[in-house]
Amino acid sequence: MKFKIKDFSKEFLINEDVQHVVLIEDTIKYRELLSQIKKDDLSDEIIFFYENNKIHTNSSIFEYVDNTLDIDLNTSFMRKTYRYLESISNEYYKEDIYKFKVALSDFLFTITDDLDLHFDITENFKISKIFESVKLSMFCETDSIVDTLCKYMDFINKIENKNIFIFNSLRFMLSRDELNILYDYANHLKYNIITIERVLLYDIFDNEELYICDSDLCEIY
Repeated sequence: MKFKIKDFSKEFLINEDVQHVVLIEDTIKYRELLSQIKKDDLSDEIIFFYENNKIHTNSSIFEYVDNTLDIDLNTSFMRKTYRYLESISNEYYKEDIYKFKVALSDFLFTITDDLDLHFDITENFKISKIFESVKLSMFCETDSIVDTLCKYMDFINKIENKNIFIFNSLRFMLSRDELNILYDYANHLKYNIITIERVLLYDIFDNEELYICDSDLCEIY
């Protein structure tokens, strides 16, 4: 897998054994890059991912975290859960929705077991409609910012099958020890972290790869 940032010519290789630091020296380019990623405007791609000569779109390949210190797991999880339920509603043979329908059929069968009745679930059944009449809540307690980030990555990987996470100034927000713990966790689960930085507060780790994009739009490694 490779990725490329708009206006910079170099394609960067995503290595599984290291995490990636992109230092943007030009302040305006740094702001523009993060603003575009945050909007996820697919009509004007600013970051591209390539795999086997295929270009992946922003929404399908990575998760962007703009404010590392302000992740609300409960709100994020519920919003993405509803979005996920809506996305699979009309896919009758998708594994997840099929399992739900089987479970619902089994439950309905317990009601009609002794009766000459049979429930039939329509093929255009929309799972999201079931939850419109109830309020779902999700509670997730974490011990630290690193624990929060690990749980967030796990959830996104599980529900959206993403393993690339782009952070805004992750190294600026975390201590060296916290970053090491996060990297070890990500490496263990084959998550790829790309952090976009404006400045570097401490030296690059052995398990990091640094790309410097200077103010002349040149790449230095």
